[in-house]
Formats: sequence, C-alpha cells, structure tokens
Amino acid sequence: MLYLVIFFIVALVVLILLALKIKVVVDYKLEGTDDRGVVSFSVLGGIFGYDIKLPTEKNKGTGDDNEKKGWLGRIHDKILNIREVLAIISKIKGYVGKKITLKAFRLEVDAGTGDAAETGVISGLLWILAGTASSAVLNAFRQAKNFDFLMKVTPYFSEKKLAVKLYCIFDIKLVHIIVVGIKYKTSRIGKREAKKKNQRNKTAKVV
Repeated sequence: MLYLVIFFIVALVVLILLALKIKVVVDYKLEGTDDRGVVSFSVLGGIFGYDIKLPTEKNKGTGDDNEKKGWLGRIHDKILNIREVLAIISKIKGYVGKKITLKAFRLEVDAGTGDAAETGVISGLLWILAGTASSAVLNAFRQAKNFDFLMKVTPYFSEKKLAVKLYCIFDIKLVHIIVVGIKYKTSRIGKREAKKKNQRNKTAKVV
C-alpha cells in the first residue's frame, strides 16, 4: 500500500513538472560591431531561472579590418545569422508545431551609411529582410491574446549607423522541450547513420 501511495505521489509530481510553463526570453542587441544577447528561462513567475549567453563575434578585428569589410559586409554577416536562426525556427516548428506560444516579438533596426541615396536603398532591403524574418516567426508559433508586436526600420541618412534590437517572449511547457530534445537527438542519430551507410556504399563500390 505504501509503495502504491509513493508511486502516485511521484507520478503526480512528474505530471505537474511536465505541465509547467517555462517563460523563454530572447534579448539580442547589435550596436555597430558590438553584438550581445542572452536567452533567459524562468518558471513559477521567475522564482527559478537560468540565463544562456548567445554566441557572439569574439574576434572583431581592428578598426582597419572593419573598415575594409565595409558596411555591406557586416550586413551580409548578419543576413547569414538570420538565415541560421530561421533554419532553427523551422526545425522547432517541425518538432512541436504551434504548441509554443509567442507573447512578444519586437524587432528594431537603425541603419545609415552616410550617403542618403544608398541608405534609402539599403533601408528598403532591410524592410524586406525584417518582414521575412518576422513572418517566419509569426507563422511558426501561436500568438498570445495580448500579443506584443513591433517591427520597424529607421533610416539615418546623414550618419553611419547599424543597430539591431530583437526581443521575444515565448511560453512553452516542459514536456514540449523534452519532445524537441528527443526529436532533435533522434534526427541527429538518423543523419549520422545515413552518412555511415553512404560511406559504406561508396567503399563497396570502390572494392
């Protein structure tokens, strides 16, 4: 009888933990060549929390290097980062569908090259990129009733400037995080096995 009571208590605790909603906050900022970001996880109204710093560019190089790379080169690097983020979002969507609730999405971009005409063209391009990124996120996740949304690109026609602010809030249950982890691990194992099989087939053909 005692074992049965203990079993039910443990099962109840596990079910409660799996049903817990975890608040995930993504806060990323880029100012010139300095970018920094953090992903924060919290439960029970912030009583328990954990922060993960996002990987940033550690080797910025000298001022001369940045000058040689140019404004467009830095934009290109950020576009590649956006593509990586969109790829991750696509994978998460495939794992758990719209079971993740998006409570806030705020994307602000300030851009200027020092040349008014050039800034106008690039601002238009940035609007397209920001719209594409925002649409991908909105389509991937379910929006909360009081969804906080902001997307804007501000051109600076008379100065050189590049700043990006991204702020997102998600609600996700622990059980869905576990599902994502399991499916991701299974996918990695499947790809590894497929790669080994291809290598064996190539070796067999050579022999």
